[in-house]
Amino acid sequence: MDLNTPYQFFQHLWTDKIISNIYEKSKRYAIQKNPSKLLTLSENEINQYLGICIYASLGHLPNYRTYWSEKLGFERIKETMLLKKFETIRQYLHFNDNDKHLPRDHPNHDRVHKIRYLYDELNKNFAKVPLERHLWIDEQICSTKVRHYMKQYLPIKPHKWGFKFFVLCGISGFAYKLEIYSGKKNNKKYRQKGESDLEQTFKTKRCKRTAQSVPCKDIRRDGINHWAIWSEKRIQCKFPNCKSYTQTECESVK
Repeated sequence: MDLNTPYQFFQHLWTDKIISNIYEKSKRYAIQKNPSKLLTLSENEINQYLGICIYASLGHLPNYRTYWSEKLGFERIKETMLLKKFETIRQYLHFNDNDKHLPRDHPNHDRVHKIRYLYDELNKNFAKVPLERHLWIDEQICSTKVRHYMKQYLPIKPHKWGFKFFVLCGISGFAYKLEIYSGKKNNKKYRQKGESDLEQTFKTKRCKRTAQSVPCKDIRRDGINHWAIWSEKRIQCKFPNCKSYTQTECESVK
């Protein structure tokens, strides 16, 4: 894996596929809001917008418009994008199609539909990074001042109010998997059979069944790089002269 620069690492996680999706969904949302007004936008401008958000986080100012002010503004930000363009992207930025958002009383309602695509794609990209030997699961808060029914309060965290995540981390601090806490109605249909979710793992401090994304310690360290996963269908055992059937099969761990 060739990740020599911060930009290469960013592209490994925020792939061109994700940027294209943001571009398409933002254009669609702009049409939904005002069909008579066409949003002028490019994928490169989406990258620039994200870069400004990351760069601006290094120096906190009273509000985002201050980054374009004459006295306190950041020259690199002002050279990258005009304030008016930044505000336009900020207004229409979207990650999913609102037309597919089911109402709250629908049995298949997804509380995180707005960011579901981004959330799933990032988890897939996190999983491409080889697992470390020592792993743990912890709660993290994504702080926010917005009013939202999913906000949680964690008194032991530096930022006490925000959206709660259960995070599978390595000893280096890298996050291999994120799970958004969406309340007691958290939909289980996205989990595979035999897969324990991170929230339950955190609460019990141990897995009765190994989380699908994490091989158990014995397999992670056996030097063979194969581990058992749950199969939806019963398959014949591959052990020589064995005629039994099983619902587990081996998968190579890269």
